[in-house]
Amino acid sequence: MDKFGAYKIIPHKELIIEYYAGVITVKDIILFKKSIRQDPNYNLYWNTLLDLRDSKVSIKSSEIPQVIDFMKIGYNIALTRNTMFLSSSPNEVALAELYSLLVKGSSLNFNIYTVSSIDAVILNFCENVIDKQELVTIINDLKTNTNNIY
Repeated sequence: MDKFGAYKIIPHKELIIEYYAGVITVKDIILFKKSIRQDPNYNLYWNTLLDLRDSKVSIKSSEIPQVIDFMKIGYNIALTRNTMFLSSSPNEVALAELYSLLVKGSSLNFNIYTVSSIDAVILNFCENVIDKQELVTIINDLKTNTNNIY
């Protein structure tokens, strides 16, 4: 599968949805984050959902600090950001958990969650923000988006 990345920013819900497919490296994640930060609607502190279900994250545990260091750029530690990883792969779940542990040891004030289903996203992260059908539609649209970050 070719590498693919797309996102949608929903300003009135203060929500960012990111979709990844293919083999994703630490350089890919940083490139994606650099691109999204250029969007005039982007806000560093809005809740972010990363859908990794169609990807294979190929990152060594020793590379995770590079992502954390990048996320620290311009971040006000007094503010909180919620991030949710949507993944059913044990590898991606383990990497998300490791990322969560390393973030706790950094100066970032992130709340990080890892779930394996859309229902869990709604229940734990997006309740009263977005409904299941709207979220499924957005993710399906991102999968066929012609604006590939990569």
